[in-house]
Amino acid sequence: MQLPALLLSLLPLLASAADNTELLIKRTLTHKCARPTKTGDTVNMHYRGTLQADGKEFDASYKRGTPLSFQLGAGRVIKGWDLGLLDMCPGDKRTLTIPPELGYGARGMGPIPASATLVFETELVSINGVDKEPLVIVPDEADLHPDAAGEKMAEKINEAVKEEAKEEAEQKKEGEGAETTAAKAEPAEPTEGQNPQEDLEKEKEKEEGEKTKDEL
Repeated sequence: MQLPALLLSLLPLLASAADNTELLIKRTLTHKCARPTKTGDTVNMHYRGTLQADGKEFDASYKRGTPLSFQLGAGRVIKGWDLGLLDMCPGDKRTLTIPPELGYGARGMGPIPASATLVFETELVSINGVDKEPLVIVPDEADLHPDAAGEKMAEKINEAVKEEAKEEAEQKKEGEGAETTAAKAEPAEPTEGQNPQEDLEKEKEKEEGEKTKDEL
């Protein structure tokens, strides 16, 4: 049985979903729209599914070139999809990390092993019966609050400049310290009177020379 049919199965093999089961939803691309998805909608969804454990891909509608069509919130797909694909606008993309309690449970299915945590990259193509709207990407904080964002950016730049200056100062200090250490390590040339052993030898040679002179 192919996975799209599994996803559309009326009786997916699910473990009982506990109230505190954690479904992770990462919004990778978000748009504004007047009518986002809700329970009961028939949606057309592109997706790519991988195993969290090793990143192995087990299915992808992108490869078939056709999005998967199903009714949202009707138990036609795994619970993680029914919960994680609500309130989406056409064009939105989300990454869902679905625990086994909201996926295929302790039994697994097909290429999906038992008790597997699944990662789905999803993209809402359209909602049946809902007119298409111009795609308007939700602006980030810099667009919504330009003054505040500008201040934050200035702070980040100042922090980066200060950090760089601090690193340069530390490197310079370390370099100067290394030069000083090297200078201290170089042995000084002894001057006359500073080497007692050499002075004694010279004095001894001088005395022997005078003695020889007297004998002659």
